[in-house]
Amino acid sequence: MPVAAVAGADLDPATAAELRQLRALSRRQAQELAILKKAIASCLL
Repeated sequence: MPVAAVAGADLDPATAAELRQLRALSRRQAQELAILKKAIASCLL
């Protein structure tokens, strides 16, 4: 289990919810970055 998940067990509900939102946003941004990288790479071929 990730350390952040263990640490999150002691957070108050509002903070835990905010952390979940930030993690979701981070995942979406990572996906968008991967898509952009592929698009740029295909343009450079």
